[in-house]
Amino acid sequence: MNYYYYILNGKQEGKVTAEEFGRLGLPVDTLVWCAGMKEWTPARDVAELQPFLDAGTPPPPPGGGQTPPPYGQQVNNSGQAQYGGGRSQYGGQQGQYGGGQPDRATMAAQRTNYLVWAILATVLCCVPTGVASIVYANKSNSAFELGDYEQAEAANKNARLWLFISVGLGVVGGILSFAFGFMSALFG
Repeated sequence: MNYYYYILNGKQEGKVTAEEFGRLGLPVDTLVWCAGMKEWTPARDVAELQPFLDAGTPPPPPGGGQTPPPYGQQVNNSGQAQYGGGRSQYGGQQGQYGGGQPDRATMAAQRTNYLVWAILATVLCCVPTGVASIVYANKSNSAFELGDYEQAEAANKNARLWLFISVGLGVVGGILSFAFGFMSALFG
């Protein structure tokens, strides 16, 4: 019996049987790998998986076992991993050993998006600095979508800076407003 590993949202998952894979209800172009395969292959091209595709019910959690090579890494005929070998047919990424730039899904999961906070700061605290925060948050999102991660990170830092300035001005304004109101009620 073969156990399959698969790529879901840019992350390696698995050790499932063909039947369990089918119950996951994943798209037929999901990349899979099992012992004996040279590289990651779309599920539709694996004969053992074809009868089980589109089954729909999720399986129980998988157990341990043989670990497949990292995504983008190829295996030679003797079953040995080849590091840095060739271009992947599906992702266009060069296989690398020991790192490289993380994939888009990993970066998106680690990235903080300040757009919602910037909007709230604009509405609740200080309009001019809140608008600046919104502008930088949008620049960050646009740069990230275009794959310019350095520019996205720089704009994200500016969005955070203007967000903090906006909140700080809102807090100071609230304290001053309370103090003047209190004094006015006390002495007025």
